[in-house]
Amino acid sequence: MSENRGIFSLNEFYDLQVSGETSKILDVFRYVNQTAGITPVTGTEYGYLGGGRQDTPAPWNATSVVDRIDFASDTSTASPRGNLDLGVAKSGSFSSSSYGYIVGGDYGGPSPSKTSNTQRVDYASDSSTASPKGKLTDTGYNISGVGDNNFGYSVGGQRSGISSKVDRLDYSNDTAAAVAKGTLSETRYGNGSTGTNFYGYTAGGYTGSNFTSKSDRIDYSNDTATASPKGPLTSAKYLAGAAGNADYGYWAGGAPGVGGTTYVDRLDWSNDTAAAVAKGPLSSARRYVGATGNASYGYWMGGADSTTSPPARSIVDRIDYSNDTPTASPKGNLSSAKRCVTNNGFGSRTNTLYQDQKFLIPASRTESGTVPAGTDYGYICGGNPSPAGGTRIFRLDFNNDTTTASPKGGMNVNRFATDAVSNTTHGYICGGYSSPGNGNISSIDRIDYSDDTTTASPKGNLNLSGNNWAAAGNASYGWLVAGEGPGYRTAVSRIDYSNDDTTTNLRTNTDNKTRLASVGNPNYGYFAGGQSPVTSRVVRLDYANDTTWGTTKGPLANGTGYYQMGAGNISYGYIAGGDPSRSSVTRIDYSNDSAVTSPKGNLSANMWNDASTANSSYGYFAPGPSGQPDKRSMDRIDFANDTATASPRGNIINDADNRMGTSSRENGLPTTAPGPVTIDKGADGYTTSTPTAAANLGYFAGGYNYNATGNQTTKVDRIDFSNDTATAVEKGNLSNNPGQIISASSNGTHGYLAGGHVVPVKSTISRIDYANDTAQAAVKGPLSIARGASSGFGNNDYGYHVGGVNFLTPVGYSTVDRVDYSNDTPTASPKGSLSATNAYQAGAGNLNYGYYVGESVPGAWGPSKSKVQRVDYSNDTATASPKGNMNNSKATRAAVSNSDYGWFTTGYPTTSQTSRIDYSSDTSTASPKGNFWTAAYKADGTGNPNYGYIAVGFTPAGSTSGQTTIGRIDYSNDTATASQKGTTTMPKAIGATGVSAADNGRNPVVTSYIPRIRWVDSASPVTAGTPYGYSAGGASPGQPITSRIDRLDFSNDTANTVAKGNLVSMHPSAGYAGKDMAAALGNTNFAYFAGGNIYPAPDTSQVSRLDYANDSTDCVSKGTLSQSRKSVGGTGNTNFGYVTGGTGSLSYVDRIDYSNDTSTAASKGSLTLGVTAPAGAGTVDFGYFSGGDAPGSPGSKTIIQRIDYSNDTANTSPKGNLNLQRARHGNTGNKNFGYHSGGYTGSGYTSNVERTTYSNDTATGSPKGPLTSTNAQYGATGNQTGGYIMGGDRSGYTSTIEKIDYSNDTATATAKGNLDRNVYSNFATSSQINGFEEIVAPVQLPFPYPQQSARPPMSLTLESSDSSRVGDTTSVQNTWWGTQTYDASLITNIGQQSYQGFYAFTAGKACTITATLGGAAGWSNSRGRSITATFSVSAGARIVFFAGKPTEKYTSGQEVGAAGGASCLMIYDTSASSDDDYVNGFYPLIIAAGGSAAGNTPSTKAEDNFRTIEAVPLTTTTDYTQSNLVDFRKASGNTNVPAPSPGSQSDFDGGWGRNGTQSGGAGWKYAAIGYPGSIADDGNAVGLAYGATGQLKQGSNGADGGFGGGGGDGDGNYYGAGGGGYYGGFESSGGQQTGSAYYTYGGDTNGGNSFDDRGGPLSFVHSSGTSITDNGLHGETSAWNDQDNADQIKGRVHLVISEI
Repeated sequence: MSENRGIFSLNEFYDLQVSGETSKILDVFRYVNQTAGITPVTGTEYGYLGGGRQDTPAPWNATSVVDRIDFASDTSTASPRGNLDLGVAKSGSFSSSSYGYIVGGDYGGPSPSKTSNTQRVDYASDSSTASPKGKLTDTGYNISGVGDNNFGYSVGGQRSGISSKVDRLDYSNDTAAAVAKGTLSETRYGNGSTGTNFYGYTAGGYTGSNFTSKSDRIDYSNDTATASPKGPLTSAKYLAGAAGNADYGYWAGGAPGVGGTTYVDRLDWSNDTAAAVAKGPLSSARRYVGATGNASYGYWMGGADSTTSPPARSIVDRIDYSNDTPTASPKGNLSSAKRCVTNNGFGSRTNTLYQDQKFLIPASRTESGTVPAGTDYGYICGGNPSPAGGTRIFRLDFNNDTTTASPKGGMNVNRFATDAVSNTTHGYICGGYSSPGNGNISSIDRIDYSDDTTTASPKGNLNLSGNNWAAAGNASYGWLVAGEGPGYRTAVSRIDYSNDDTTTNLRTNTDNKTRLASVGNPNYGYFAGGQSPVTSRVVRLDYANDTTWGTTKGPLANGTGYYQMGAGNISYGYIAGGDPSRSSVTRIDYSNDSAVTSPKGNLSANMWNDASTANSSYGYFAPGPSGQPDKRSMDRIDFANDTATASPRGNIINDADNRMGTSSRENGLPTTAPGPVTIDKGADGYTTSTPTAAANLGYFAGGYNYNATGNQTTKVDRIDFSNDTATAVEKGNLSNNPGQIISASSNGTHGYLAGGHVVPVKSTISRIDYANDTAQAAVKGPLSIARGASSGFGNNDYGYHVGGVNFLTPVGYSTVDRVDYSNDTPTASPKGSLSATNAYQAGAGNLNYGYYVGESVPGAWGPSKSKVQRVDYSNDTATASPKGNMNNSKATRAAVSNSDYGWFTTGYPTTSQTSRIDYSSDTSTASPKGNFWTAAYKADGTGNPNYGYIAVGFTPAGSTSGQTTIGRIDYSNDTATASQKGTTTMPKAIGATGVSAADNGRNPVVTSYIPRIRWVDSASPVTAGTPYGYSAGGASPGQPITSRIDRLDFSNDTANTVAKGNLVSMHPSAGYAGKDMAAALGNTNFAYFAGGNIYPAPDTSQVSRLDYANDSTDCVSKGTLSQSRKSVGGTGNTNFGYVTGGTGSLSYVDRIDYSNDTSTAASKGSLTLGVTAPAGAGTVDFGYFSGGDAPGSPGSKTIIQRIDYSNDTANTSPKGNLNLQRARHGNTGNKNFGYHSGGYTGSGYTSNVERTTYSNDTATGSPKGPLTSTNAQYGATGNQTGGYIMGGDRSGYTSTIEKIDYSNDTATATAKGNLDRNVYSNFATSSQINGFEEIVAPVQLPFPYPQQSARPPMSLTLESSDSSRVGDTTSVQNTWWGTQTYDASLITNIGQQSYQGFYAFTAGKACTITATLGGAAGWSNSRGRSITATFSVSAGARIVFFAGKPTEKYTSGQEVGAAGGASCLMIYDTSASSDDDYVNGFYPLIIAAGGSAAGNTPSTKAEDNFRTIEAVPLTTTTDYTQSNLVDFRKASGNTNVPAPSPGSQSDFDGGWGRNGTQSGGAGWKYAAIGYPGSIADDGNAVGLAYGATGQLKQGSNGADGGFGGGGGDGDGNYYGAGGGGYYGGFESSGGQQTGSAYYTYGGDTNGGNSFDDRGGPLSFVHSSGTSITDNGLHGETSAWNDQDNADQIKGRVHLVISEI
């Protein structure tokens, strides 16, 4: 289907689906979910300052006081809190949400006493003494601290010396010692640190020789790397305090300065390579000042001013981050004056930690997929003899298995004769024999595959000690079988990986075999062979039935044996070697395991009792010295070709037997974990990376060509790595004749070849442009010394050219020259040297280090040594450091490299040997690898991350014939002989030099932005900015230079312009307000007018700004250019504006930061050619400046110079020229093209227009339709559709405006509306220039776009217990919470609320709660009510609930019983005023009444004399008002019973009377007293709210129920069940809590009697509830007299909680 429209068949569409050429419907949505959110806020609103020095009582006294600043009340004096454990000054600090940490410091007197202590302040209990935590890696003071939400970093300081160390403390394990991570870029102390959630920044300090302004950035996601240098402070300083928020970091105060300084520097996180800018000062000068803060303010505390006595200060200054130019505001003081507190400030809001941060939720979709599991490594562990071999762990890289196994973190205990099991994340090394040590051991060490450089962690023990276990397992469990020691073990023990701290569990026992081989799959373990006696048996253990020993399966085909080794995948297990000593291999087919195993290809040698492991494709077997003392390589069985003999792979140190192997890939362990993968495609698009064209190319240049004339050559040959058997292609020559053996370095775009081994010896550097490699190499800055036979390496920023010799003298050199790629025309800078003079050697490296290999006698290229020296790029002024030696001594080697290894091959004396340096272990001797395909010397190499290519030189030694063949080393198989590939074009060439964009660890890529496809229904595109162009300033005949700004309406461009605001008045005293010959530029919001002529005053550097949204208002003055000048050019993108050139052919490039436009513009890289009156335009990525005047003839130039906005410190790069030289012209353009029109050509004005294409910017401009007449010195601007030429000099000044139509640009420009006056030397701009990004209308999808899934509802279910009638204790509650599953971000702050028995949580987010509550049963299971309702709850609401408890069962002869407790749902809110309904902060939402009970006069058969009163239906809902709630709930009796009269002794059926009734948990607040009647000790009681009241006996305690509980019986013997709450009812007799704690309601005052005739226990729902349902009676019941306590119906609360 070649068309994307028209008719197509389903079969055609299916074919496209099969071939992968269709898109899923979700792929073409523009995701528009841009909801603003807030990160969860934790922590406290306080800042802290800990320790420091006080001037009293002693000037060196280190205090332990911790002061706290309340951000909400910062004018108050700081309050002292709990002390530090050790008083310190000059310490560092960082913070988590819960704790602050003070690290290191000086605790002594005048002589420093350093500590490595870490002290933790608990914010929840900050009046307590700080607790000691894990120590730093060494003692130190003047340390700086910074951190993120997980880790704290201790940075620099005075330790054993001035340090660049970075230590990391893990907050989740803060009792452990800090660990060393990457270093700073230089040593320093007294530096200040702050940062973001992603990076830590440290700046300033003292290096030992000078104060520094430099800043370093620590990447928390890559904290083992050296910190990256970032933008400097405004001046060198130390002892400045630092704090910041999510946007900026601030450094304030500090030294040098008499007593300190007031300076405040601000670093912009979004542009952190730029220099910091000066902000408002502190209120007073000081140093040693501490800092803390929150998202809005920074606080600078204490410090020292040495000009005063005493010097310590107590002042606290506050900087308002939203208005940071004024002087800081003094706030409340510290509790006492303190100094030496530079890094002693901390708090949970500092450094953007736990601050409110708005963000856009990224649009994403979820596709069915899998998450990778496991790693591609195997591990060989332990061994005998020990301890030397017993704790070691070696790692085998399955993807590069020809390499030597590398040492990793060791084990805790030396051991051998052990075995191991594994899941996808960890390996478990179990038991074994420890000698010297404890003999047979039971300990288990766990390897963390994600962090295998650390020592294995001790876990739970085996249930038996022993050695020679056999082991197998799956992803959940590991089984250890049949060890020995002493005697044979028969145990089958299981490790539970999810609970690996416990002792293994004994599952069953074997039949007394040992020394078994083991393999397995996810379902079964297979144990083969063994001893006692020797057998060929195979036993299968069923993991699902592991309490029974296994089933015998097919025997081994190779006979009996023990000490065999096992390896396998999900389908097969391979049993290899063994004792008797043999090399045989036999295979178990898991799908047919009853059959005899199948013989397969042998091992390469006899092996037994050695280590084995596997992945899904291969099995690996490591040799031991007992079986194969001379064998070093591991054997590999190819499972896909298992009849072949095992092949030797990478080596392992062969000095130990009885090792074991393990891997996350063996035994069919899963390589993926099930689960969805979230793919974020972004709201508008996403970025992809692909290798650049240069990444696939390599170059060989120069050399000596043994042809008839014997010439040195300047040829450059290019090889294509993707077609490496072809002959190289000749490209542009070098710029000089360097001869043979020159040095090379490269970045991703250019190669540099330096020096010359010819007569005369040269220092020239030639640069090859990979994008234009047919051109002759450009001459760049020379080396500092002319020399040849040097070597080179480098990274993406710098190239290093090392050593060399002047062979004519001969004088050798140790010089290390550095070429700065961003400024490569000056002479290279000498840096640190080699340890001695050197030449004719080889160099290679990665992005961090360069390695110089070999050492020669000066002037002689033959003799050499094996020495290796390393140049550290981050410390390149130091002398190269010695590393591990080469394994041979050669000169003139060829070298190739990737990021991990360097390969050095051939050399003199003539050899084919290849050696490899492992950069991760560079102190070790280089290891021999596969030979080169021929012996040679004076060869050189280049390559990419996968292969190295060597252009062969002399072969054999002494020959005068060079080679043309190129050989290739396969890095993934470097034990093999290098293979022959294509040839060079240089016959008999020697000493050619290799270079590539992708060698030495580089991997240059080009990024592409892939926009989302946008579905829009009839929505017209709109464009950013406003649809206007603006012409400003200029000169008119006979009139002063104007300040006027005129606006052109692009949508009505035939109309004349209208006057808007004016420029800033520049010289009003002379009657001149305006300027001309300035640059006009801007973004979508503002126009900027920079520099210019303000005649008769001098030229200006002033920058003024016009607000497009308010363009009738005059411009405002902003920052300045770096120099005053006129006739400048300008352009930019939405973030920055660039102003270039100027009268006098200046080369300045100034950058205006639109986000910080009050500052002086920053000087960036220079123009390649300084010019007067260039014209600027560009795209969002590049700025182009064309033409201009410069010395020479003609003065007008054709040059186009490009600024790369992403690398604007570099000089501009020349691009394709103009078709016609011009100056004082105008540039316009859109995102695709630039138009250059009119101007002065050197001989007159022109009307010519030409177009350049940005995507092909090396091409010469193409002529387009002309202007209507010649013109120069005009303003030019435009939008996406056309360019406008405004005013100018058309052989006379003009007001004409004409338009170049970009869609028809071969036509002559058309006249449009006029300016209101004739003007020239004006300048113009627009918010729609330079291809500022087009924005489409809001998306209108043809069908709904995918929504992010809502959080699923979660539920809580509480059923009361009946074991106790009191409210549940905290312990009971905690146990219940542990049984519930919920989202901790929605259900937060769980626990008890105010009264025992009240369960509570806080809503973390706005949500709905649908609650179903059931009241508990009363005596004889009289049932309570079940009620359902839904409520909307705001974030932060405190939810309280409890389930009513049932009363006891009926007891034979019992006349009356007690009522059941109500179940309640409430909101707790102490912000409202208390009234009769609002009880201690509790608002009811639902009360589900419990069941009551009633009784009559007893008879001989109790069950005939009782009937229950069930809870009545829901009758009311109310709001929280006394008149509603209280009136309905004063009491609950029985409406069918007439009210008794005072003094009555009558019995009322089912109602009041002697031995009267009770009702359960019906009320809310009130308790009622009984009616005493005529008998002094009897009365009646009604059931009520927080607890129903039982009978009140005169002269005794009453029978009150609890909060929501049921009342007691009429005799006071049986109490109602509590529903939770402080006063939970009891069921036994005796005095209990009385009703005095509650308000007692009296209906009338007659005799103090009260009663109410409202009947039945009342339930309640608050009126804010929706979907209210009375579900009827709660629970099921059976015969009343058959109940026991456990059968009583319990109260219940069921909450369904959904995030809104």
